[in-house]
Amino acid sequence: MSDPFEESDLRAAGNAGDIRVALPTFEGPLDLLLHLIRTNKMDIFDIPIIEVARQYGEYIDLMKEMNLELAGEFLLMAATLAHIKSRMLLPVDRPADGEQEEDPRAELTRQLVDHQRYRLAAENLQALESLRNLVWARPAGGLSAIAGEPELVVDLYSLLAAFKRLMDQVAAGASLRASRERISVAQTMEWMKRQLDGAGRISFLELMSSFRSRGEMIAAFLALLELIRMRAAIACQQTPLGEIWISGVDPPPMEGAGQPPGEEGGT
Repeated sequence: MSDPFEESDLRAAGNAGDIRVALPTFEGPLDLLLHLIRTNKMDIFDIPIIEVARQYGEYIDLMKEMNLELAGEFLLMAATLAHIKSRMLLPVDRPADGEQEEDPRAELTRQLVDHQRYRLAAENLQALESLRNLVWARPAGGLSAIAGEPELVVDLYSLLAAFKRLMDQVAAGASLRASRERISVAQTMEWMKRQLDGAGRISFLELMSSFRSRGEMIAAFLALLELIRMRAAIACQQTPLGEIWISGVDPPPMEGAGQPPGEEGGT
């Protein structure tokens, strides 16, 4: 059975304002590669380039489907990975002088190591700045530590990975209810703000399970990214790769928290 909320329907639903979510400039292709290496527990000095290139391509396809604005550097990195992969598959010819040819992955590895150091330094500085100026306001009870353990702010690619797992389940045949109404990203943002205002915080999986179809889930994810960009919501987890929780940040008071958009007044 065809899905009534395919990508074309989603774009038609979002034409009022035609919301496109741009990735933060700090979240570039090297960040995505580091995320893949970390979550798959790969050796950064011995990257399985074929598997990394495959997973990277899947993420690019998903971001395109969600109408995310991708900088040219993402596509350039895809081409770079393809080039490295082709070189890795070619037979190695030993030079006449006996010197060993440089590993095709060497330059990429250097870039990743340098970027990882830069990012860690930037994150440490940001943490100190946040503590000093209280930039990130914590909502009452929303981000409270459990058993004295602080919670970690989830980065974009961890959130995208959780969403990709949901999309893979849908592609594998997990059943979703049919939806007859189109919903926009703006509508979904308002509904999410009401939910977060009422519940304090909601697990990412529970939040996404409120939506009926693949198209609605894409609209919901875009809405969540926009709320996070606006600092109206924050995603966190207690441990790396742990369950992701979404919490409102000083949300405005709203009434009518209940069913997701498109279901009001239904039975």
